[in-house]
Amino acid sequence: MILFYKNSFLASVVSIFGCICIMVILMDIDNYHMDVIVPVIAMGIACLVGGKMISVNKSFKTWWKQLEKAGIVEQIKTDTSIAVAVYNKNPKKATLNKIEKLNPAAAETIRNSVAKK
Repeated sequence: MILFYKNSFLASVVSIFGCICIMVILMDIDNYHMDVIVPVIAMGIACLVGGKMISVNKSFKTWWKQLEKAGIVEQIKTDTSIAVAVYNKNPKKATLNKIEKLNPAAAETIRNSVAKK
């Protein structure tokens, strides 16, 4: 199985490389020594995870740029309710970090709300 990502060419390349590493070893595992098998499979898994991380980060950056173009990022600076709504659409640490840079009070409100749950 080959994993690729539509949103990032780099993520796809890294992920495909990881898949190929794992498949090559598994298809002919009898001809390799454990000193080769373990590092190559570990590298393949690391590439799969790395590809996923690249894709997720790219998706977040694309989403944030859409917010910037729509003027929502400017509104976050002055409106806590908009900051909370943005966080609720993408409740991640990265979102909270971006909001905190723009509106520290809103970020604190979000943190308190999350802590209560």
